[in-house]
Amino acid sequence: MTVADTIRAISSFRWKGQMVGYWALYLSQGAFLGSFGPALQEMSSKRDSVADYNPAFALHGIAAIISAGFFGDVFIQKCMKSSLGRTSLHLLLGTLAFLLAVWYFCMPFVNQYGGHQWVTFYMVIKGFLIAISNVVINKCVAWTVSDNPQVKRRVVNSLNGAFACGTILGPLIAIAVRWTKLQLVYLYGALAAIALVGSILIYATECPQPSGEEAASLLRNEDDLISVPPTLPSPISGGVFLHVSKDLGTATINPDSYNPTSNFIVLLVMLIATLYTGIQVGLAAFLFQYVESVMPLSVGYATHAACCIIMFLFWGALAVSYALFTRYLFTKLQPLHFFLLAVLCVLSVVSMFYCQDYYGPENGIYALTISIVCYATFISPLFTGSVQTLIEFVSDDLLARVSSLLVFGCFCGESFVPVLMGFFMGSYSGSAFGPSAIVYITFVMTVMLMLVSGLLMYMGNKRIAEKIREQKLTEK
Repeated sequence: MTVADTIRAISSFRWKGQMVGYWALYLSQGAFLGSFGPALQEMSSKRDSVADYNPAFALHGIAAIISAGFFGDVFIQKCMKSSLGRTSLHLLLGTLAFLLAVWYFCMPFVNQYGGHQWVTFYMVIKGFLIAISNVVINKCVAWTVSDNPQVKRRVVNSLNGAFACGTILGPLIAIAVRWTKLQLVYLYGALAAIALVGSILIYATECPQPSGEEAASLLRNEDDLISVPPTLPSPISGGVFLHVSKDLGTATINPDSYNPTSNFIVLLVMLIATLYTGIQVGLAAFLFQYVESVMPLSVGYATHAACCIIMFLFWGALAVSYALFTRYLFTKLQPLHFFLLAVLCVLSVVSMFYCQDYYGPENGIYALTISIVCYATFISPLFTGSVQTLIEFVSDDLLARVSSLLVFGCFCGESFVPVLMGFFMGSYSGSAFGPSAIVYITFVMTVMLMLVSGLLMYMGNKRIAEKIREQKLTEK
């Protein structure tokens, strides 16, 4: 498919206005995560250190998983059964998007008047808004191409792309705010503006209808259907997922027929989801502080901008690696390759330890930047690759039934790892390791990720042997 064909297909797509609104919401979420490290530095003061904000992640994650697990479907069903039907669902989503824009705008003022205590509980509101809006968005996106599962996967995965672009945009907004000597309210005002645009587009358009007409010609190309299955969390955001329903096909196989090996593989992938998401969110929040602590004094007033550029490179490497992997290597790598990627991640973290010792403070920052980029490049395919292991070795029905378990693992990682980093950064532990605790904990989590990947490699090979034996018995 040429670029002209792609543009022509998108222009003929019936629901492009709605999709732009959905992308805007995910763009704002990604920009929030990408700019959160610089923002925390601006929000901190003598009263509130950066480490004091760590409980906010736990409450945010708890609110999100409870909202997604218990309230998401309830709101959807209530809207669908109302007199307005799908229109009320879009009105709900537009309202959530507007409230999210208000939340972004009020964030600096909440921090100014209440410090980390108010911000911690204020994050609960965001967890609720994000979880419900993401569930509704994914439901609506599934309806845009309901009769074409392959294209549906590409369209749903485009939300991940919007989030990834947001994470890259976040540090750039932080640089612009600092260099123009503006206050923090302008950073969050930019995020609010993006979310507000999404809200207006959602209010102004109708909710997608799964009538078959909407599947026009959007990216309809049989040779280009490699994508992340829509029932799985986003490797970038950890929040893009769809509930198993009639729109995606329900499980029909008796769950009692699933073997222990498959169930254990699912557990391992859930652990990888937990570790991966925790590392990602933890670095989003606190890596900026570590980079700033080792930045050479010769950088001077440009220290903040230099740290933002390194965060920009981190998110860019993560997004580019993910995009290239899902486009070209998604079905070609084996469990052994994922284990080797985990080993490279460990080596990248080790190199972060010794950059200053081997290269000195001036050149060490360049070596540190290379190590961070390598780490992001190697870790990005791990989660998606683990999911591919599920697709290869576990039945599709089991995969559909356990997708919520993988989402739960993502939220557990978000709630646990950043809190752990903040705990050892501050004086809570009695040691006050400072920003160095970020690298130590990242190293420990990455080693655990390597061990789980190794066990997944072993269990995957074991499952392959079982399938070969089952096939031979069937042939006999």
